[in-house]
Amino acid sequence: MHTCLQKIFIDELKDILSAEEQIVKNLPAMIKAAEFPALKIALKSHWQETKAQVQRVKEIFKIMGVKPTKKFCKGTHGIVEEIKEVIKEFSESPVRDAGMTAVAIRLEQYEICAYNGLCTFAKLLKLPRVLKLLKENAKEEIAAFKKLTKILEKDLTKIITSEIRVEAPRKKIAKKLAGRKSHLAFKSRTVSAVKRKRVRA
Repeated sequence: MHTCLQKIFIDELKDILSAEEQIVKNLPAMIKAAEFPALKIALKSHWQETKAQVQRVKEIFKIMGVKPTKKFCKGTHGIVEEIKEVIKEFSESPVRDAGMTAVAIRLEQYEICAYNGLCTFAKLLKLPRVLKLLKENAKEEIAAFKKLTKILEKDLTKIITSEIRVEAPRKKIAKKLAGRKSHLAFKSRTVSAVKRKRVRA
């Protein structure tokens, strides 16, 4: 039982190592794409944290006496690809920031769940040093999740709502102007037609 549990634990460690290294690699593109200052700062901060998390996971492998080989994390890869799609499909705007942040929150949730499982296994295997390192990573992920959620639900939502309120009257005015132009064009065509008839007569 103990051997099987340790095997699953090591397997999950390989998965989270792959996840964290993928995030370290892809966060710079998110930082570059972010327009809202608070989001850019939060992503930069978490990038540094993630680098430290990679080192902690490698330290755990060292404690376990296992080589830190990776098992490619397909879950993280899929979410990262979704973030790339948002960056590619939308131009710089609060809406793109919001879309990117929403997917990033999903990534944080994924990592939090992974660390919760690893902490449970570390407790069962009675590995206090390992558990401490895992809890440090989990704590940072939870903090990042809360920070990103606040940025999305309060800051970006407020900006987008404000822009929608400003945009609505503009569209209304544009519609009226378009209607007037159409009416004037119709009057002009009518006058021209009357003139032509008079000339012919």
